[in-house]
Amino acid sequence: MRKLLTILILMLIAGATSLAAEPDSQTAPFRKSFSLEIGTGITPQQTQLPGLGETEFYENGQSAKYIWTPAFDISAAWLVTHRIEMVLSVEIAQRRYQVTQHPEFGTDPHGNPRYDFSQPGTDLGTKGLKPVESLYCQGRFFWMDPQSAFCFYSGIGIGVSTNFRSTIPVAGLTPVAFRISGAHFYFFAEATISPLGTFGHGGFGWRF
Repeated sequence: MRKLLTILILMLIAGATSLAAEPDSQTAPFRKSFSLEIGTGITPQQTQLPGLGETEFYENGQSAKYIWTPAFDISAAWLVTHRIEMVLSVEIAQRRYQVTQHPEFGTDPHGNPRYDFSQPGTDLGTKGLKPVESLYCQGRFFWMDPQSAFCFYSGIGIGVSTNFRSTIPVAGLTPVAFRISGAHFYFFAEATISPLGTFGHGGFGWRF
């Protein structure tokens, strides 16, 4: 995760420096903008891929009930043409469970303990699996002026996620999204399947 955050911080510095070096003018073809976004979404699908360790609960005589936990992300966005915005995001998501320990009732032929899952167990509280981290690059196409008070956009992108023991490529598609803007701050909501959300993603942005 430190490497992903370092990459994003460097991109933020580069974007801010680039905008500072090119002041706005009447002859500019469009008004460039740089934004910082904080978002959350429905836990991304890649957190449910094999290899996440749920079987460890069963092997230790435990049952686990999934507790929905939202994803969290921070993004840097650059408006590079009139209608196209490039976005770099770092995201973290985690699966959490309410865990119950069931009693033993002997051993199997190999000497391993057997557990009676039909009997009430002891509540062990909540346990979180190792977080899944993602680095995601997205292109957004705005169907109207992106700096207007209200606008729609679509997006497509690709990234990588750490699936505990490996790094996997992850594609993303945002068929429709909208943004409601003020002078510097805006709210956005997206219907998306990406490292940022399985079905929905949204948050707030600061444009300067």
